[in-house]
Amino acid sequence: MGLLAERGFNVILVSRTLAKLQDVAKEISKSFNVQTKVVAVDFTSSSEIYGQIKQQIAGIEVGILINNVGMFYEFPESFLDIPEREKLIQDMIRCNITTVPMMCSLILPQMVQRKRGLIINISSIASVIPGPKMAIYSASKAFVTKFSEDLAAEYQSHGVDIQVMITGGVGTNMSQMEGGVFGMPTARQYVESTLRYVGYSRKTTGFFAHSFLLLTTYLMMFITPSDPEDNELEQDGKDGKPEYVSDWLEDTRNKNIAGNLGAASQESDVLKLLGFETVDDETRNKG
Repeated sequence: MGLLAERGFNVILVSRTLAKLQDVAKEISKSFNVQTKVVAVDFTSSSEIYGQIKQQIAGIEVGILINNVGMFYEFPESFLDIPEREKLIQDMIRCNITTVPMMCSLILPQMVQRKRGLIINISSIASVIPGPKMAIYSASKAFVTKFSEDLAAEYQSHGVDIQVMITGGVGTNMSQMEGGVFGMPTARQYVESTLRYVGYSRKTTGFFAHSFLLLTTYLMMFITPSDPEDNELEQDGKDGKPEYVSDWLEDTRNKNIAGNLGAASQESDVLKLLGFETVDDETRNKG
């Protein structure tokens, strides 16, 4: 939120702990001379919280909505081994899934009426690649990704930009990791990078290293042969690989994808290979 406040945006902070919200709001107001408002609600609780939020923001014009609330496991675990499994299922559904359409439902009408607005929904790379040991989390983020893409298509003609961020690792309290190294940006580094894509792409990782991680993961999924003892795929392809793997490798040779990968020195090239919408240099320079 600090980067938006630096640009002169007033900020509404919505989260669980009132004292922390007040501390952050005070720091933002003092540092950037903008107005702030805090709304303390627990997104894992009942749907009544959305009525409270609606009352608190009544009459306020919201130009940008960022749905960034989320929760993760205490540590990755197989589904049946999750401590207090049933509680975690309900909490994660309410926090990671329900929050996104409900907050959009509160804010989107005024954006449509004004014919302008921006909604950024934070998803995860886990939503588009296999995520064993975190099945509930991955599925919850898959909902965010799909919902965002479809909502963007529905309201693009109304002047509202809706973007989903397919994030990788970011140094935050939830990830319990330090940022600032390759592949693990700090929160500020990540936000600075993602803001360059606002208005240009509906779905993006927003960060080059995350795009590269996604690309290499996809390639490994396609190239690595399956173990015949682990599945019932018929091993009738070339070189003993499953037929679909052999066909893909042959198609790769024909299209010279290796040559394309060698030229993928910019994030936009990597994203194009993944099938993501991207911003070319000419378009970005015009912006």
